[in-house]
Amino acid sequence: MNASQRPSRVPSAPPSGPDEQLWQAVLRDWENPKLHEVLLGNCGSPAQLAALAGKYRAQLTDATRKELAELQLKRIAAAAMACMDVVATPRPPEPSGGLAWKLILIALFVLGSLLLLRFL
Repeated sequence: MNASQRPSRVPSAPPSGPDEQLWQAVLRDWENPKLHEVLLGNCGSPAQLAALAGKYRAQLTDATRKELAELQLKRIAAAAMACMDVVATPRPPEPSGGLAWKLILIALFVLGSLLLLRFL
């Protein structure tokens, strides 16, 4: 078996846009909501969602497709937000002992003032 007959072992990159055949089917049967759902369901990566949003954005200029395109753009935005990872940042630690030192200094001041008043 020579090199040209061997199967390639290099993994192919995931598609960066929506399935073109599905998109063409959506364009042919624009009013079919199931096709729009299937197309959105096939876009699993943020790059695919962004490319799909671009395709729907291009349809906003067509008055007959504008309403459905806007609805799909909202759905794409919701799907993109659902893919986002939320990372909580921890609060900076409170300075330990800051309040204790202030209370100790106030107590010493009051005690010193009372001692001074006793001898006057």
